Amino acid sequence: MINKLCKACIKTCKQSDSIKIVNCPKFQEKPSDKEFREMINELDNAENKAKKLQKSVRELIDKALSRNSFGSDDSEEKK
Repeated sequence: MINKLCKACIKTCKQSDSIKIVNCPKFQEKPSDKEFREMINELDNAENKAKKLQKSVRELIDKALSRNSFGSDDSEEKK
């Protein structure tokens, strides 16, 4: 069996329930199911925003490159 405090902790350094632990400097409480789902939703939203941003950046680069290629052709003709 695992110590009660260790069961509530997200870390992997679990101790046996035969060991008496009053305080642990490494303790980090596990998120609740609701908190975990909220974190996953936030990550999904961030991923979707990143994909939209990546698409916008690609479109801007394509526009800049197409304008630049026309501009360089014009400047070469003028020389």
